[in-house]
Amino acid sequence: MFKNITIKKSTHEQKSRAFLDFAYAEFSSAIEMLQAAKLTNNKKLSKGFIDHSLDEFKHTLFFLRSLDSFNIKNDNNNKYKFDSKLVYKLGFMNSDYFLFDKYNLLEFSMFVAVNEEQALKLFTKIKESNFIEDIKEQKLLEQIILEEKEHLDQVMKS
Repeated sequence: MFKNITIKKSTHEQKSRAFLDFAYAEFSSAIEMLQAAKLTNNKKLSKGFIDHSLDEFKHTLFFLRSLDSFNIKNDNNNKYKFDSKLVYKLGFMNSDYFLFDKYNLLEFSMFVAVNEEQALKLFTKIKESNFIEDIKEQKLLEQIILEEKEHLDQVMKS
């Protein structure tokens, strides 16, 4: 899920790398949520994990589109490309286990809450920094921020 990704005034290349890292973090979160949905015996909880996973996949696509737009605008020649297999090599997921396999529900929920809170802070910084200039994409980012708040609220209730 989220590792140490920073947003600050940086080069175009660093911004591209940050967008790609966000996509990896959201993608790995989606996979972890699907695994949790598969393993839980609680149907309501399983549905919540699946809904959360779908949001995370949607967020992945947003950051990949943002990366493409940013690269085209800044002539980065698409140096950074998404490869789902790299989630392990880059440390976004552990190749030995899924989080829901390793942690009980409370520990898993705490881990997710910490990551949702970090994502919320990072996405808010992106919004405030005006990295994303397209009005439609800005509105999508605002929706993602709202969804991250909902995810955090749901985790805190569980």
